[in-house]
Amino acid sequence: MFWTKAREVSQRAMENETLVPIASKAFYFESEGYRCFGHTLSDNIRKKPVAHFSDNPKAVRNPFLPYEKAMYVSEAGDDHVCILNKFPVITPHLLICTRQYAQQNQLLDLSDFTAWLMAFKFEPNVTPLPNESHDADDVLGFFNGGVMAGSSQPHRHMQVVKSQIPFEQAIANGELPFPHQLSLISELNPNKIHQGYLEMMSELHLLPEHDDGICKPYNLLLTKRWMLIVPRSVNQVGGMYANGINFSGRFVVKNEAQLQWLKQSGVLAFLGQCT
Repeated sequence: MFWTKAREVSQRAMENETLVPIASKAFYFESEGYRCFGHTLSDNIRKKPVAHFSDNPKAVRNPFLPYEKAMYVSEAGDDHVCILNKFPVITPHLLICTRQYAQQNQLLDLSDFTAWLMAFKFEPNVTPLPNESHDADDVLGFFNGGVMAGSSQPHRHMQVVKSQIPFEQAIANGELPFPHQLSLISELNPNKIHQGYLEMMSELHLLPEHDDGICKPYNLLLTKRWMLIVPRSVNQVGGMYANGINFSGRFVVKNEAQLQWLKQSGVLAFLGQCT
């Protein structure tokens, strides 16, 4: 239900240069038998502030509280708001943020899933933006649970883009060669999906072990068909960082040399080293 407004806000923000895309349009590359999507970082990446994490949320600037008005898309229920990612790789890139500060590395609750799933209702025949990737025919949600999982902000936010998923068959068939849990989805019911999330987190031993409520690091991918959770051990290998969207088969590289390194290393081998 957010996509028409998100396109309008994105178009306006690009025209007045408040939206700052940080990568090239998508290109294809082959690795380990998969046709993956790649993007190369642009000079705009220098405009993106470097995130600093602290146990005290008041110790660092929070871009979501308050959020930039030019990035506002819509309300997302009582406890969340939908805004644009100011520094996107794919446009539009939605962020479903909690209205009040909540920690990114604590368990997601039912209200988080209720708000997140609102972004899975979209209008398929809307004319795309001039710079929108041609592969935007599916809705993909992803969540980076902690710094080691690629999170750049400590304020809780779930992410949503439109993207084909190169690893679709490998994911749906349970063929990923690293630890993970997969749950098939028959309906976008927040209660059922949240309960499935808790069960998967338990199976992977990612639930909080201390009173601070902090989960072990993980990435979560969500589509209308399935939910995937992957535990994380490191946030980068060989100088290349990984976050949730990479587990769908989309990668952002610094330059041609890093792309060649990724192709030669193997995309699934790289992701496996991150788990």
